[in-house]
Amino acid sequence: MAEHRKKVASLCVRNSANTGRTLEFFPASEWEGPEGFYRIRVGRKWMDGTHGAKRFFSTDEIAAVVAQHLFGGDLDTAARTPDRPEALGRGVRVSAPTGGEESPHEVTHVVTEAPMQGRDGRWYVGVHLYGRGVVMVPAEACILKHQASHAR
Repeated sequence: MAEHRKKVASLCVRNSANTGRTLEFFPASEWEGPEGFYRIRVGRKWMDGTHGAKRFFSTDEIAAVVAQHLFGGDLDTAARTPDRPEALGRGVRVSAPTGGEESPHEVTHVVTEAPMQGRDGRWYVGVHLYGRGVVMVPAEACILKHQASHAR
């Protein structure tokens, strides 16, 4: 069945290793994915995550995928996700997004032991938000305030 979603770009790759492939890029928002991320279709097949889960790629990861198709190599290392943000461990004081309009950020502490990688490839930390309890927020959205003096 043909894909009816609108792709934002396509790229035909030819090298000596293969006869040619077409890479197609679709905005992740078509699948309720994170803003600024994309899904990739190679040769009419989706590049999916583990167990067939939808996989969303950042622009840096797309560059790695294109380089892998041009020059060869291992796709898992080429399209790897960003390194784990080690500075965001338990007890670290951060300003975290609340998702609310009145108070878009709240100063709080990280309550999870270490950042966890989500299915979308992004790193998340658990923070305690007033009235909501522990909420998982993207690590890149947290603003580091300072190291807690009594990390647990």
